[in-house]
Amino acid sequence: MNYSQADATPNDDHILLSIRKGQDLVTQNDIPGAERFFLDALDQLSRAYRPRVVGFCVAILPAAWKDEAEDVAQDAFVAAYRNMPRFRGEASIPTWFFSIVRKRCFSAIRTFKREEQR
Repeated sequence: MNYSQADATPNDDHILLSIRKGQDLVTQNDIPGAERFFLDALDQLSRAYRPRVVGFCVAILPAAWKDEAEDVAQDAFVAAYRNMPRFRGEASIPTWFFSIVRKRCFSAIRTFKREEQR
């Protein structure tokens, strides 16, 4: 699943995010109310925090894997989208999201170490 930020204009307000399901762009018409609210929050989170998320990944990943930070950050945004039904509202969305980012970084480290051992 690839993610890229939509360049939404007032005329393109039907586009919420450029999250692709195969070849189909997800639009507001595809999304129920609560999910639409959450996707809007994720879109805002992406726009506001993407540089911080990548920086966070760079800080956690070992020096040899710094080039993977963007991919790990992308994976975290996708994971947040997939896990939105599990969001219980016990923490703010940024707090919840950065816990996903942290977990994805540590998961990537485990994966990289396994690949190095081969």
